[in-house]
Amino acid sequence: LDFSKVKRANSCGILSWYKILEKLDGSFLYVKVPRWLVEQFNISDFLTLKCSVESILANFYCPKTDKHETILLTIGKEIPIQKNYENFSLNLKNKEGFDLEMDFNPSEYFYFIASNSERNWGLGS
Repeated sequence: LDFSKVKRANSCGILSWYKILEKLDGSFLYVKVPRWLVEQFNISDFLTLKCSVESILANFYCPKTDKHETILLTIGKEIPIQKNYENFSLNLKNKEGFDLEMDFNPSEYFYFIASNSERNWGLGS
């Protein structure tokens, strides 16, 4: 399920989607998950056992160009599966080769991964 083109969802939309997932058989793999959906994974039990996540979109900032960028991160690749992201950092560069800084707190943004570190995450699983 690719939600990258869905810019936002209100609480009614999120609740409706959750109810749809409860009724469907099978499992689901989220790819290119936008920030608003990552935040749902982190504050609720929205991410059921039927669902896994392969990749998420994350916000970064480039001090050299003073621009913000959204980067696709794959769980198990750019984001290792860990129980704690307190001291976690990513060393990424933009297309021009300039350093990017995370524009989020990794221990908060990756909480859904840390709190479910035993799950079979992403990479086509």
